[in-house]
Amino acid sequence: MGFLMNIFKEFGSEFKIENGVLRAYRGKGGDVVIPEGVTAIGNGAFCRCLEVTSVIIPDTVTSIGEEAFYICTNLKTIVIPESVQRIGQRAFESCRNLNHIRIPEGVTDIGYRTFGDCHSLSDLQLPSSITDIDSCAFSCLTDDCVPWLKSFSEDFIIIGKVLFQYQGNQETVVIHDNIVTIGEYAFKNHLPQSVKIPDTVTSIGKYAFYSDFYSGSKNLRRIEYHHIAFLLSEKFNYMQALELIDNIRKLLSGSEDVEILNYLREHRTDLLFLDSLDIFQRILDSGKIFTKDNIDEFIRYTAENQKHEFQIMLMNYKQEKSWYGTIKAIINNKFKL
Repeated sequence: MGFLMNIFKEFGSEFKIENGVLRAYRGKGGDVVIPEGVTAIGNGAFCRCLEVTSVIIPDTVTSIGEEAFYICTNLKTIVIPESVQRIGQRAFESCRNLNHIRIPEGVTDIGYRTFGDCHSLSDLQLPSSITDIDSCAFSCLTDDCVPWLKSFSEDFIIIGKVLFQYQGNQETVVIHDNIVTIGEYAFKNHLPQSVKIPDTVTSIGKYAFYSDFYSGSKNLRRIEYHHIAFLLSEKFNYMQALELIDNIRKLLSGSEDVEILNYLREHRTDLLFLDSLDIFQRILDSGKIFTKDNIDEFIRYTAENQKHEFQIMLMNYKQEKSWYGTIKAIINNKFKL
């Protein structure tokens, strides 16, 4: 195989190949068959090859680089083998006549504008292995998205294990189980007042619960994740809630991590936004956040903010710990000169 590769190089082949990587295509276009033995299609290898109409990729190729087929405006069909595991961003951007493409199992992410401005793409087959999709992967400059994306009629656009977009109008949304990723701007078209996230989710994209100003959506008021719910406000947003939930989950799992404990102690006033007295009680019972030295301050804080249920729970906890002391000690401390 190495001998054939050298032949291609020496006689000015239509393919420029270096160490198994197809760096550039120099042919006349039409139907292109990439030679066996190529292991990767390099960045921009077919960039602006306007005469190419079809491409067959051999099963020796494992990756397709960034902008590999960028602005191949007459490319109509392309065969991608199961061996491909990575496709770079903008790989097929502006392939305006590309109608059908199948991405093999094993590819896990779809990057920035991978299929941007693919105006004819109505049949896109993506694998169940997808766990990450850029919010602009299917965007078009002259329209919202490629035709394929518009074919989804369900409230949830789920691609692989990614909740790519929510296009319903419910005020309470329960995200499907088995979702691993909530994509960037997933709720930009409609932001519900309450959302419940399944435990299977391990990644939440930046601005996932950001609502477009013009969508008319109200602010997200409640979020639940790992069976821990918080009430949100202008002072306490979903990003703060998610970070706090993550640390509470670790605490209740028995973590002794000093950073987690310090974080929860520093943010203990945010615990008043909890929408679960049971979770608050479990935090109390852990004995790691509220101490004899800080509980009085927090009791005063709950009283000032009219969080009376939390106040009673803290006072009962203080009583159980015998932190009130004797009546004589309380009187002496109250009226000491």
